[in-house]
Parts: sequence; C-alpha cells; structure tokens
Amino acid sequence: RNWDEAWYAEIMKNMASGQHGFLVPFWNGQYYFDKPPLYFWLTMPIFKLFGIGEWQTRIVSVIAVIGTVILLYATSKKLFSWVAGFFAAVIFLTFGQVYMRLSHGNLDALLIFLFLAAFYTYLLSKKNSRFTYLCGICIGLSFLVKGWGLGLLPIIFIVTYELFTTLTLPKRGFKLLLTILLVCGWWFIFGIATFGRPFFDSYVLNPLAGNLTSSFSTDYLSFFARDTGLWWILAGIVIVKYRRQLSALHFKVLSFLFLVGFSYVFAVNFSYDKLDWYLLPIYPLFALCFGYCASLLVKRPG
Repeated sequence: RNWDEAWYAEIMKNMASGQHGFLVPFWNGQYYFDKPPLYFWLTMPIFKLFGIGEWQTRIVSVIAVIGTVILLYATSKKLFSWVAGFFAAVIFLTFGQVYMRLSHGNLDALLIFLFLAAFYTYLLSKKNSRFTYLCGICIGLSFLVKGWGLGLLPIIFIVTYELFTTLTLPKRGFKLLLTILLVCGWWFIFGIATFGRPFFDSYVLNPLAGNLTSSFSTDYLSFFARDTGLWWILAGIVIVKYRRQLSALHFKVLSFLFLVGFSYVFAVNFSYDKLDWYLLPIYPLFALCFGYCASLLVKRPG
C-alpha cells in the first residue's frame, strides 16, 4: 500500500529466510542501516508460521493500534476519568492518518504503543515502584523500533509531566535508565562488534537519519490542523465555558499535554522530509486533551 510497507515486507522475508542474520535489516542485496529491527523480529515468526502475505506484514501494526486504544482509555482514566478515557480512545481513531497509516505494515503503530505504554506504566510506578522496570522496558524497546533519537520522547513526556504536576524530577531515575540500557544496550554492543563503523555511524551518531535542517517550514502545522480538524472547536468551547472550574491538577495535566504536543509539532517543522506521518507519535497526547474536553460536556469538571 506504500513504499515503506513494501520495503519492510521484503526485509522481513529476508530475515525469516535465516540467511542474513538478525541484528540489522537486509534489503535490496545489502545490509540496510536505517531502522532498528524490533518490528521485523516480531513479524519474523509470523512469516515463518503462516508464510508471506499482506495480513502477516500488517498484523503487528494492527495489534499495536488495538493496544494503543486500550492504553488511551486506561491512561485517561488514570489522569481524569473513565468518561474522558472513552472519548480519548474514540477521538484518536478519528484523527487524520491514524486509520490509513497505522493499518499498514510499518513501524509507527508499534512506536506509538510503546510510547504510551511507557507513560502509563510510569504513572502506575508512582504508587508501585515495580512498574518502573516495565516503564524502562517499554522505553528500551522503543529505542529498537526507530532509534534512540525518537526513543527519547517518552522520557521527555515523563520529565515534563513531573515538572508540571509536582515541580520535581522523576524519582527512581537511575533504576529507569539502567533498565533501558539493559533492554537495548546489548543490541548496540553486538551490532558495533559485528558491523563496526557503518552500524555505529547510523544507529549511534545519526539516530534521526540526517533528517534535521536549519530551515523552518510550516508544512507540519498544516498537516496538524488538517488531522485534528474540528476537535479544536470542542476544545475552544470547553475552555471558554469551564476554564474557571477546572481543578488545579487537571489544569496542570492539560497544560503539560498541550505544551509537549505543540512543542513537538513546532520542532518537527525542522525536519528535512515533509512526511505527515511524523506527527503521529504525538497524537495520543492530543487525544487525551480532547477526550477530557469532551467529557466535561457530559460531566461537570472537578
């Protein structure tokens, strides 16, 4: 359905053959030092069991989207209410690109699922420290989907959330970082030992694949307005009607979500490529915002 899906299916076919190893994708007759291999690792046994085909290529993305919708409900329930959780899950599916892009065989759905899982398990870790390890696992795995550059996003989410809501830095940070390193560090070590400089240059020194430029473009602002559309009318109505009635905590959480979301939308305008799906990792945060706004129309704020 698009070039990414075709390339990734070929990579998974090559990996399932067992002829080219598992550390780095193999495509077009050579090792492909572009994306880490987690998505391909998860799909490879499906190729081996059921053969090569369209649903086999897409199944990991589909499962990840289902998991993301469930996590949106759970996260919003944790932050706000179950009503806000219901609306957040539904609203996310209405955003432009979500259905078409995340139903393809590509890396975005898995990355978004891991991002949201990391944030949700961090919220759980505030009452049960054992969830810190699960949070670290999710972040470490996200490093193995699209590299450590984008993998830093959930760490930014967590740090910003704590600063906004408690004015402190996250606790148990060393435990979290150690877990992240244990989950993904071995791959970097074995990759460098096996492939040397090409691996190091691509995955360590250049995690964003040279996709940053010094020139600012407004393309992504247009993509964002197109994808989120009329939900901003809902947000505007709620802000005008209920702005004086929001609890201090809910106001801080909403401020955190909007700040991180808009900061990402602004920053991605420095991307060399103008690919609208680059905005997808931040859309769950806006779904949480709009879901809370929608819940206020059926339930008084508190």
